[in-house]
Amino acid sequence: MRTDRLRVVFFLLVAGAALIAAFVVGPAALLNDKYGEYDDMATLPGRVAASLVEFCRGRTSTMPSSLAELVDYWFRWHAIKVAICVPMVMVSVLLVAALWSRYLRAGRRSAVWYLAGATGSMVCAALALGVLILNIQATSVPVVALLPLLPADAGGGPAELLRAAMNNGSGEQASPAALSVLLDEVARYYWILAFLSGVSALAGFAAGIVSWRRRATARRGRGMYAALTVVTVLAAGVMLMVFVVSTYSALTPSDALSGLLGFESGR
Repeated sequence: MRTDRLRVVFFLLVAGAALIAAFVVGPAALLNDKYGEYDDMATLPGRVAASLVEFCRGRTSTMPSSLAELVDYWFRWHAIKVAICVPMVMVSVLLVAALWSRYLRAGRRSAVWYLAGATGSMVCAALALGVLILNIQATSVPVVALLPLLPADAGGGPAELLRAAMNNGSGEQASPAALSVLLDEVARYYWILAFLSGVSALAGFAAGIVSWRRRATARRGRGMYAALTVVTVLAAGVMLMVFVVSTYSALTPSDALSGLLGFESGR
C-alpha cells in the first residue's frame, strides 16, 4: 500500500514535468505547420509593429489582414497553453492531496519532509492557476496581449502614433477608429482579468477560513491546515491586488494602453 502511494506521487511528478515541457514547446510545435513564418519568435515584434502601424494609419475599425493573422496566431498560441494549464492545475492539486495523505500517515521524522513537499506543491498549484488565468485573458483578447511584444520603436511606430492621438499631439496620429477599437479591447482585457482574479480571491479566502476552522478542531494534521490557511490566504491576497489593479485599468483604458505601450499619457 505504501509503495502504491509513492508510485502515485512519482507518477504525478513525472506528469507535471511533462506538462511543463509541453507548455514551453507545445504551442510552437503545434502551430508550425500553419504558421511557419512565425517560427522565429525574434521576428514577431517587428511583424506586430508593422501590422499595428498599418492599422493605426487606416481609417476604418477593421483590422488589416496582417494584424488579423497575427491575432489569430496569438489566440491559438495561448489557447494551446490554456489547454495545457488545465491538466497542470489538476495534477498539482492531486499531488498536493497525495502528499498530504502521506503526511497524515507518516512518522514524526518523515512528516516534516511531506509537510514541506505538500506546501511547495500548493505554491506550485497557485502559480499554475495564475498562469492559467493570464493565458485565458490573453486568449480572450489576443490583440492586446500582442502589445507587450512591441519593440522600443523610433519615429513612425505604433506607440508614437497612438501617443499622439491620445495626447492630441501634432503630426501624424493614429486614426480615431483604430484608437477606439484598441481602447475598447484594453478595457475588455482588464475586465476579464478582474473577474477571474476576483473569483479566485473569494475562493481563496473562503478556503483559508475553512482550513483555519478545521485546524482549531482537528486532532491530527494541524500543520496541514495551518499550511493550507497560509498559502490560500496569501494567494487570495495576491489575487485581490490583481483585482484592484485590473479594475482600475479597465476603468481607465487610456492609461492602461499607455502602460502597455511603454509611455505615460498626457506627457
